Amino acid sequence: MITPESIKQNLLSPLPGKSSHLKLAPFAARLDYAVPDDVQKAAVLILLYHKEDKLYFPLITRQSHYPGDKHRGQIGLPGGRKDSSDENMAFTSLRECAEEIGVIRDRIELLGALSPIYIPVSYHHVFPYVGFYQGDIQFELQTSEVHSLHEIELSHLISNDNRRVQELKTTEGPLREVPVIQIDALTIWGATAMILEEFSDVIKGI
Repeated sequence: MITPESIKQNLLSPLPGKSSHLKLAPFAARLDYAVPDDVQKAAVLILLYHKEDKLYFPLITRQSHYPGDKHRGQIGLPGGRKDSSDENMAFTSLRECAEEIGVIRDRIELLGALSPIYIPVSYHHVFPYVGFYQGDIQFELQTSEVHSLHEIELSHLISNDNRRVQELKTTEGPLREVPVIQIDALTIWGATAMILEEFSDVIKGI
C-alpha cells in the first residue's frame, strides 16, 4: 500500500534520474546538455493529499500574460523561481506552492526530493520535491499565474495505460511526435512529464 511514509522511505534510495526522464523526454539529447553557471533556479512540488481515502496531487494549467513565455498554457506542477531570500530550493518549492494554489505552507511535510532537471528552452534548472499535506486541503488559486487546477489520483499516474505518443506543437515549431502522460483530458508532456515519470518509477515498487 502506498502511503506518505513508504514514499518517504523510497525517496531515500538512489533515484532513477535520467533513465526515467528518457522515457518521457521530447528531445533526449537535451538531457546531456551542461547546466550553465548562470541558469535560473526553480523548484516545483508534487503535493500529495488524502481525498476519499485515496492519495491525490494537484496539477495546474499555467497562466501567463507574456507572449514569449515558453510554458504558457501548459500543464505543470505548482512552483516557480528561487528568490534571493529563499534559504534553499526546498523552501522555494514550499513557498511557491503555497502562493500559487493557496495552501497552508506549515501543513506540508516534505517527504524528499527527486532529480533536478535542466530545461534549456526556458533556461531553468528545476528542483522537484515531494510533500504531503496534513489535514483537509483547500485551494485558492493565484489567478495571475494559475489558470486552473486539476486533481490527479495517484493511481492514475502510475498506470502504464496512460503513456502514449502524441503529435504536439513544440518549441521547435512544427508538429512532432512526443511521449506524453494522458490522464483523462490532460496531456502532460515535457519537463513535467519527465519529473512525474521519475516519481512514478520511485513508488511503483511499494
